[in-house]
Amino acid sequence: MIGTCWGSYPVVHLSMFDTISAGVSMHPSHPILMATAGEDEAEVLGLIQSPQLFLVEGDAVDSVKPGGLAEEVLGDKLTVVEFPDMTHGWTVRGDLGEPDVARDVLRAKQLVLDFFETNLN
Repeated sequence: MIGTCWGSYPVVHLSMFDTISAGVSMHPSHPILMATAGEDEAEVLGLIQSPQLFLVEGDAVDSVKPGGLAEEVLGDKLTVVEFPDMTHGWTVRGDLGEPDVARDVLRAKQLVLDFFETNLN
């Protein structure tokens, strides 16, 4: 399962079920949505059963970055890759005419393909 921005919210929630083999969240916004919904982020993350890949931009919230709450709670179930030069939304609305954006979009796509190849049954 894959989601971008607010799409990370359903990825995280549906990854609680054993029918989801892996989840990918690009520039995830689920921490903001969880706070708005009155959910405890650590509690929700603790229910995730499948491996997760977070691709985060440089200005992402701390909880999804390397060393953040998500990594603390999920441990080995989570791979976080930070793209420090990117801003929110770069994978779906970044200007591919900019070499740095094109480079990181290509890298993100390959990471997703590799992650799914490893984790999908």
